[in-house]
Amino acid sequence: PLEIATIIQQLRSLAQADELTPIYLESKILESIALISKEVHSSPENAFTNQLNYGEIIIGKNRKVTLTASDANAIQRAYEI
Repeated sequence: PLEIATIIQQLRSLAQADELTPIYLESKILESIALISKEVHSSPENAFTNQLNYGEIIIGKNRKVTLTASDANAIQRAYEI
């Protein structure tokens, strides 16, 4: 999520000014985790789930196909059509 880039910039600025406290750092880490969690659970089409690799599927004797999350989503959409 884009909000995390803002958080990282804030942390960087505070660290450069030697004003970053452990409690503030921990709070921003927790906030970042919450944002990532929200992103993952709110949409099946996101950067995190699209990185999943469902492995290889053997087709015939000598052919293998690698299936990713976006491939699985495309197959699901084709099935629904």
